[in-house]
Amino acid sequence: MRAEDIESWGFEQLRYAINEMYARKGFAFGGKEFFEIFSKFDWYEPDPRLTTSGVEARFRKSNGTFEAVGRKTESA
Repeated sequence: MRAEDIESWGFEQLRYAINEMYARKGFAFGGKEFFEIFSKFDWYEPDPRLTTSGVEARFRKSNGTFEAVGRKTESA
């Protein structure tokens, strides 16, 4: 996914996409909202040891898409 791919997305779509990226890495959400959403998927396996900074480091190593999504949400 490239920054251009998300330019037209609204705040809620970006919010969901960011949290799905975290969920796919196994992030254990503290609140009920995203836990309930993602626990319906077979691929969601929360790891309570995984920190926010640990997930972000994985994304930075991959391709920079995480930073592009973050910049878009800051301007929304």
